[in-house]
Amino acid sequence: MNSQWPNLKLPPVIMAIFQLKYHKEGVELNDFIQYDEIIKREYPNRHDNYLANIDMPKTFAPGISTITGKADTKITSYIYFSPDQKQKLMIEEGSITYTDENKYAGWEDFTTKALKTLDMLQELLNQSTIKRISIRFINKFSFESLNDPLEYFTTTVSSNQANGLAYPLSDYAFKLKITVPDTNIYAYINQAINPVNNNQIDYIFDIDVLDLTNLIFDRTLISESLEELRKIKNTLFFDNLTKKTIELCN
Repeated sequence: MNSQWPNLKLPPVIMAIFQLKYHKEGVELNDFIQYDEIIKREYPNRHDNYLANIDMPKTFAPGISTITGKADTKITSYIYFSPDQKQKLMIEEGSITYTDENKYAGWEDFTTKALKTLDMLQELLNQSTIKRISIRFINKFSFESLNDPLEYFTTTVSSNQANGLAYPLSDYAFKLKITVPDTNIYAYINQAINPVNNNQIDYIFDIDVLDLTNLIFDRTLISESLEELRKIKNTLFFDNLTKKTIELCN
């Protein structure tokens, strides 16, 4: 498929994710807390995740006894939420992840918000090395019935054949890995049927496209990489849809 894709009036995206993996010598997770006030202007709610390693005695005496141990507890991530909790910024040591579960408003809207999260942290991220850039789009299609998935998707698992399984499928899932030639880009594609009730079947089409890089942090380079990832994501998406499915999204 060429670079011009159909414009969907009803895009099936239920979650869009941008992630940046980076490395910068000497930068620790708690260094990011200095931007707490700035981040909370956009994402006012913060949740801290903790990891505790507990050192307990190796042997215990029989019967009831009092046990003492030593816990080493540390914060593993800061997670900031928008007031409606549909946008999330997660900061971990070595990665920044932006997630949007709002009604999909288009690529430009998504990338503007994703890059804005990096702008908040740019002073600390400057001179870091970008190790990986990725986007993930989770799509959901809902059907009243799905006797033959091949009516809607070109790459799928189907038993709707004379020599297929003796009994109908109630749900299934499969995963593919795609490697893009002459690049450091690869993609994971997850597809699954999820029956909701007798009147609805959800088909999940999850595309995760990743670019292994070794670049100095630069907003322009990140934007260029995102555009390339978008081309691959859209190609994988639209090549997997039949005309019938595209019509359902309009």
